Amino acid sequence: MTAVLGQAPVAIVKNNGESPLSNFVADIQRIRASRELKQPVELSVMTNGGLRAPIPAGPVTMGSVFELMPFENELVVLDAPGAVVQQLFDYAARIKMPVSGAVYAAVEGKPQDIRIGGSRLSPRVPTPLPFPTT
Repeated sequence: MTAVLGQAPVAIVKNNGESPLSNFVADIQRIRASRELKQPVELSVMTNGGLRAPIPAGPVTMGSVFELMPFENELVVLDAPGAVVQQLFDYAARIKMPVSGAVYAAVEGKPQDIRIGGSRLSPRVPTPLPFPTT
């Protein structure tokens, strides 16, 4: 647990919704999934509930990572149609969920001008899924 994996020039913390820590973890997940699959993975999302501790400034150790995510997590990759991706963004905009690999504007809790890898999302008519509303 004392092995040093890297250095954090400042503490990387979370707060409600999108934060430096949740964005960092979403980016790492997308990079790792791309490496494992040997092909680009366009999006990654992260919920704050799975992040249990900040990464303090200074050496980042295996123990720091374990404190951050102390569960036996698995990285899951899904191939989702545009309508499902639209629903993901509808939910993400409401709760300010971190999304890696995309940019969009949230206007009154609704996503606008969603761009994934620079290309605009053009979903078909969405089929409602049971995403939580709170």
